[in-house]
Amino acid sequence: MPQRRRRRQVAVSLALALGPSTLVLGSAPVDAAMTSSRVMQFSATAGSWSATSTRVDATMLASPTPLSIMGATALFGVSAEGHLIESSPDPQGTGQWVTSDLTASTNGPTLRGAVAVLVDRANRVEILGRTSIDHLVAVRSSADPSGWSVTDLTESTKAPLIASNPSAVIGAHGGINVFYRSSSSHLIGLLERRRLSTRWWVRDLTKTTGGPDVRGTPSAVATPVDGATVSVAVRASSGDLLVVADDNARLTVWSSYDLSTVPGSGPLSSSPTAVRAFGRLAVTGVGPDGSLLLISAPKAASHRFVAVNLTARSQSALIEADSPSMRVDGDHLLITGRSTDRHLLVYQADSTSAFRSVVVTDVSAQGQGIEITSAPVLAEQTGAPAVYAARYLPPPPPPPPPPSLTTQIVAIAKGQDQRAAAVGETPAGSNCNPYTAHFGRGQSAGCVAGTSAEAWCSDFANWVWQAAGAQIGGLTGWSYTFADYGRAHGTWKLGATNDPQPGDAVIFGDESQHYGSHVGIVVAVRGSMIKMTSGNWGDAVITTDFFDPAGPSGAVFPIIGYSSPVAVGAARPHAASAHSGGAPTQGQINSQDQGR
Repeated sequence: MPQRRRRRQVAVSLALALGPSTLVLGSAPVDAAMTSSRVMQFSATAGSWSATSTRVDATMLASPTPLSIMGATALFGVSAEGHLIESSPDPQGTGQWVTSDLTASTNGPTLRGAVAVLVDRANRVEILGRTSIDHLVAVRSSADPSGWSVTDLTESTKAPLIASNPSAVIGAHGGINVFYRSSSSHLIGLLERRRLSTRWWVRDLTKTTGGPDVRGTPSAVATPVDGATVSVAVRASSGDLLVVADDNARLTVWSSYDLSTVPGSGPLSSSPTAVRAFGRLAVTGVGPDGSLLLISAPKAASHRFVAVNLTARSQSALIEADSPSMRVDGDHLLITGRSTDRHLLVYQADSTSAFRSVVVTDVSAQGQGIEITSAPVLAEQTGAPAVYAARYLPPPPPPPPPPSLTTQIVAIAKGQDQRAAAVGETPAGSNCNPYTAHFGRGQSAGCVAGTSAEAWCSDFANWVWQAAGAQIGGLTGWSYTFADYGRAHGTWKLGATNDPQPGDAVIFGDESQHYGSHVGIVVAVRGSMIKMTSGNWGDAVITTDFFDPAGPSGAVFPIIGYSSPVAVGAARPHAASAHSGGAPTQGQINSQDQGR
């Protein structure tokens, strides 16, 4: 079948299988408001990379796996909750990406790590993933209304448990070949054979080839090199780079080749990435010193490999030991990596020079403050290369702490005085005020709506503390109940000079008679001087100048002490007994505030 016709058929099949509004049919949309920006797209325009990134998805836990069809790319990844997430551009052309939850729509198992995605010979999307119990599962699209099916391949084939991300490719017979590292560190292949019926063959390729134990994640690719139909690049436990190929060489179906013996290659500290490039196999990986290595055959149909140190050739920064990404772009290989300072690097290796001509672009350096926090992934978007990676976005600064209780008390009290709200009696001399009415006290006869009348210094102090969030249980319209409050809460400070603090209630009266004549709010302290805001001081809310609490204050009675407020919900300090002798009489309340 001509390649152009086949790609068109695949695209039509995807559109039918995956739905019109997003690449996924019947999937549950993800609430974007519940997430924050995570996976971003970095684009190349006219061969020049831009540091401007576009938000793609906010839920994928790590680097996504792309699936590109005719220039359009969908991304598949796993969320922090273990859900399989698909994200694709909005077909309405809004420039936004549409995110869908396949786990929710299929009622499938939770996954971890990265997934493998491909289109099979029947034009169905196949997603291979590792479950939370280390089973290999296949999520397959279909044209029926249900949209997707889930198969537990570990259970159905009795294959060994999976201990790495899977890698998948279409084999020579049209079936899917899946490769992974088992819990015993062997390279396992699940090979699908499609003739009269689908059948999976399980192959322990480590045993078959007599090779060493393996580490990390394998990378499989269809590579018709010397008759090989599939090649799998994998890192041995020693760090050596192995290629396990289905090539019928050495009178066996599978053979193992150690590419770490290639001059200039050596061991790897990352999992390798393999692609078929210009009819040959190319493998990239990160060496123990952070160098990005490219190992390839110098020409097609050859198992003779050469190695190029891309870091040394381009004199670029060292690379983190997570898997690099690679794909073909015209006459070049594009390879991406994350530098040790979290910059996004894109290498361009020229095939005509056997990849010895290398140009590197530090995409992050083109935009201030752009850092990536995951291994970058190369894909195609609208016919041009693109890179997908989780971009570091600093968390928003924490909200400022709420004002302290005393700060709020001072602000609220001063906010009522004659320099601010200018609250006073209406009419003057009537004792009609809004604070008494707020508590349902006093007499409303003769007062304007919203006010009531009684000597109201205590009502004002009550209201300020309540508005600021202090406990006011036990406080009444009589000023001496603030002294009782201090005793009950363990905050009573007897004496005119006994450590007054902003927010405290300052009580005037006769302590020997347990009598209160006035109460105000301390709003400032300067040395031995205090400033006070109180109600019913000259028929209004007044803030005084600084005065000596042990000297004359303009009140008939002296200061007897201070009570500090206790916030709502706070535990009470050690308390003493109150001395007020019961509820105040109206006569006691009316005797307050005389002489001001």
